[in-house]
Amino acid sequence: MAIYLNGKGAVYQQIVDYYKRYISLSIIKPMEKLPSCRALASELGINPNTVERAYSILEKEKYITTIPKKGVYVCYEVNNQIDENHILDQLHDIKKSGISKERVLELVEQIFKKEEN
Repeated sequence: MAIYLNGKGAVYQQIVDYYKRYISLSIIKPMEKLPSCRALASELGINPNTVERAYSILEKEKYITTIPKKGVYVCYEVNNQIDENHILDQLHDIKKSGISKERVLELVEQIFKKEEN
């Protein structure tokens, strides 16, 4: 799993966004251990406090949990709300792109029809 910092926006927010995406897509599974703040900071060439801030946000939003003396893990209960939030983010991006509501609904219908067959 790789995190590529692009210089756009706050570094801690980029880390948060990467982990949210990886967790919601099940690239990182529940109870999978994440790198320590120092290890990830070293890998990315950034200050450990930046990673600590990102992890703090992820923990508040219940994506990860810290187990004392063990490390940082993805939460057991990576629930449907995370997936729904991911879908809502994508829908907002689609709306911003200018695609009409009707076209989006047509595409959704096509996808569901394919799954039924």
